[in-house]
Amino acid sequence: MTDQMTTPDSILVSGITSEPGLNGEYVLNGTFRGDKLQWMKPMSRCYIRFIRDRWELYVSHHPSGTTYFYHPDRSVELPPTSGYIPAPCSGPDEVLSLEYKHKAPPTCEYVLYTNKACPFAQQVHIVMQELGIDHDDDSSLQKAQNTTSKQLKLVERKLVDIFSKNDVDFINSYYKAYPSKTQRPAIPLLVGALPDNKHVSIAESKLIMEYLMEEVEMRTGEKSKLIPSPPSSSFAKAQVGIFVHAVNREIFPCINSILNSSNLERLESAIDKLMEALGCIETMLKRSEMNIEDDTSNQSYFLGSDFSLAEAKTAPCFQRVLLVVPELRPELAFVKSLRQFDKDSGGHQEHQGDTTILVRMVRTKFPAVSKWLASVFNHPSVVATFHKEDVTAVLKRARVNKFDMPTRSEEQQAFKHTKNKMEDLLLSRKMPSPKV
Repeated sequence: MTDQMTTPDSILVSGITSEPGLNGEYVLNGTFRGDKLQWMKPMSRCYIRFIRDRWELYVSHHPSGTTYFYHPDRSVELPPTSGYIPAPCSGPDEVLSLEYKHKAPPTCEYVLYTNKACPFAQQVHIVMQELGIDHDDDSSLQKAQNTTSKQLKLVERKLVDIFSKNDVDFINSYYKAYPSKTQRPAIPLLVGALPDNKHVSIAESKLIMEYLMEEVEMRTGEKSKLIPSPPSSSFAKAQVGIFVHAVNREIFPCINSILNSSNLERLESAIDKLMEALGCIETMLKRSEMNIEDDTSNQSYFLGSDFSLAEAKTAPCFQRVLLVVPELRPELAFVKSLRQFDKDSGGHQEHQGDTTILVRMVRTKFPAVSKWLASVFNHPSVVATFHKEDVTAVLKRARVNKFDMPTRSEEQQAFKHTKNKMEDLLLSRKMPSPKV
């Protein structure tokens, strides 16, 4: 009647004509009343479960529920694939058929639930490619990695929609890592199994990166170049940590500030904050191991010649603020502090803006940041993991669509008001004529 030896990951239901919505795939959904397994059709209350001492296809839309089919054999541990009896609410001639579905065996030891737009997921993607353990790694990166770790291919990526409730495996795995009722499942999420059959489920990009680096070092005996080497490793790690903290604290918020600006005044304020933040990063890079003066030097990363976590953890942020945000906010061309960097500055309302305006601003005002970013933006793992179209689509939804630009008369009126104020100020400071 059925293979009662192997638990199916899902069950395909067919043969129902009176209620065709009951047909389809039912996925494993824990146990019912802590006893036998049950399968649920996603986004529904339709179940295959052991209830009333028998296997039923059952809809739980009220406490008693509605039974559509049931099986007379009460001794089996798993739902039989045939032999079901229609309940009164089903057609008497309907024949229910179940088909067991099993997942393909994993090709890797770990699965990374992720997507192509999340900056924190991209951080993990960069580290995976640097370590040579990304199952989906581009072959062009193999030359840059050591041969030993490249053979590991430990991690396979699985793209998920974090706003969908259909991916039961992702949702269940997340709550194993972080069982909070108030926390919405988020990516990236790393899952797998240890040799002793213990389940691995790790949330948060920082923890995932640390875990993977330690795992590769344990298996290969090779310490990753992503972290500083002795003798000054402790201080260098602290420097990398505060640099990453500064980017997250100072630069990251500017993305939302610029995209959420609904008028020119707020946009100018957001750009002022971005320039202050870039000034902080400029100072930190000048104090780093970079060689700022020599353009031919390969000392172009935070720790000198080696790409490290300083770049892996911050590159996604800079890619978004400098390469994506200007495309979504063409009004940057009207910001006073940026007009000198606009390659098509005419001050016209019809002007759609310059998508490279922030890059050229950085190149002019922040030479250390510019040199550093030139190396970071062209680094193979950073290029391979940046999916601009996906990032743009997500940030576009976060943007304030209505932007109130001042009219020409309003600009002239503001200019006249400022001019009058300045003239009044100058007159008030004019020295009185000397008495004769």
